[in-house]
Amino acid sequence: MAREVILSLQLKVCYGPEGFLELKDDWEALYANLARPAVHHNWRWYHALASHVLDEPLCFYCVYDRGLPVALFIFQLRRRFLLGSYVSLEFPCNKKFTYLSDALIRPEYTDRGLLAEVISVAGAEADRRWDVCRLKGFTGRSLLNHLIEVKVFSRPERNNSAYIRCADRNDLKRLSSKQMRNVRRLEKKLAGRNGDTELVIGTASEGDSAFREFLRIEDSGWKSSEGTSIMREGEHAVNFYAQLYHLFGESGDSAILLLRAGGRNIAAGFALRTGNCWSLFKIAYDERFAEFGPGNILLYLFIEQMVTDPEIDEVCLTTCPPWSTRWHMEQDRLNDYIVFAESRAAHLVNFSMTLRETLARTKRRLLQ
Repeated sequence: MAREVILSLQLKVCYGPEGFLELKDDWEALYANLARPAVHHNWRWYHALASHVLDEPLCFYCVYDRGLPVALFIFQLRRRFLLGSYVSLEFPCNKKFTYLSDALIRPEYTDRGLLAEVISVAGAEADRRWDVCRLKGFTGRSLLNHLIEVKVFSRPERNNSAYIRCADRNDLKRLSSKQMRNVRRLEKKLAGRNGDTELVIGTASEGDSAFREFLRIEDSGWKSSEGTSIMREGEHAVNFYAQLYHLFGESGDSAILLLRAGGRNIAAGFALRTGNCWSLFKIAYDERFAEFGPGNILLYLFIEQMVTDPEIDEVCLTTCPPWSTRWHMEQDRLNDYIVFAESRAAHLVNFSMTLRETLARTKRRLLQ
């Protein structure tokens, strides 16, 4: 479906698996023009989410200017409950797999009122009318921030995304020198007791052995016993990461990081590359070596490799785990904006959220 929006701009709306096929070429054209593409801009990411994680099909709203794709918004239409039932048009975030999401926007179109028009058109479809539109999980560096011009309810996002700049060695001076010294000390201690350490990077082109080893290490220790490892989450979680590994691997943009000591794999990480950035989604280690901090050693050795790679200028953790503060990593705030329609259900949700946030702020002041 295509319709006129904002002067010379047109909007095409697609749904489900067919939407991927119809928009793939335009999606890749938009992606190629992003200054800083991220994993959550890539069609492969959403294809894996839709195939193995999401419980509702995706909705794609692609904006064109005289045939040129200039913006793409990816939503999921879900029925939720809060003081009754309501329909939510929302970015497809899933807290078990990612807090991040975003739209793809050509920089020269950030002042054209695209967002307000898109969500207005989406709300006008009789069979897909929404009560609440939630824009969640996009970072402070997203171009989407320039489009937040409609009246919104802003919730304080409690998640950040930690990252490390590594274009050159001057960037590493931003990190905690104390933490770096401590990691180097522990690496020497580990090597002294267990044999030489090395970081091995496995790729999809080499087969699945590195991926299976990553799953094995990630399933060891407390994650296995608490049922939070990828393998304990179930087949859908394994298939999600496997598909990402292979889809991104087609262009050499996926990797399994393996830290070895004396020839034994003791830590592993799952990484995807977009543009000049590697994103680390999982770092796991064999708990028998916990005293050496093998996860920190793996990250340190990876950063040391990336700082010498002229094509890489950032390593992103995607989340902001508590241990990242010891590194003094930079943090990108995540935003959470909500637009309410003129419906009874939307007014009830607005009232409930406003009351909840007011009570939360009052509680925080009382505890200070």
